[in-house]
Amino acid sequence: MSRTAWTFTDPVTMDTWDMEINPNQGGTPSYRKSITFRNPTAPDGKLLMFEGRDEPQQMRVDGVILTQALLDNLVVWYNKRYAVEVQDDLGRTFNIYITALEPSRERKRSHPYYHTYTLEYTILDWT
Repeated sequence: MSRTAWTFTDPVTMDTWDMEINPNQGGTPSYRKSITFRNPTAPDGKLLMFEGRDEPQQMRVDGVILTQALLDNLVVWYNKRYAVEVQDDLGRTFNIYITALEPSRERKRSHPYYHTYTLEYTILDWT
């Protein structure tokens, strides 16, 4: 089985970036309803429930960084102040806004740039 890289596309500059190492955890959106409950003031009143649109889908992926290039590219894409497109290894395409990048260095003699990271983003649309 061949490897399929996660690909980021910048809709403004049309730059693309194929990740050298895909995230190893996360990457599937969760679904959450937006529900509000109210208690009526009447003594025999029943609980009222109101349902709105679904909550925004927020995702978190975790992975490892082995090179300075991967770390630098994650920072570059985090610093974009607009939505970007990401296509994962399953072929799903999401328009996302990256909200957090948390790299954490770990000392490894064989990989001086070894980090673990968490990348968080909100899905604005998906196709």
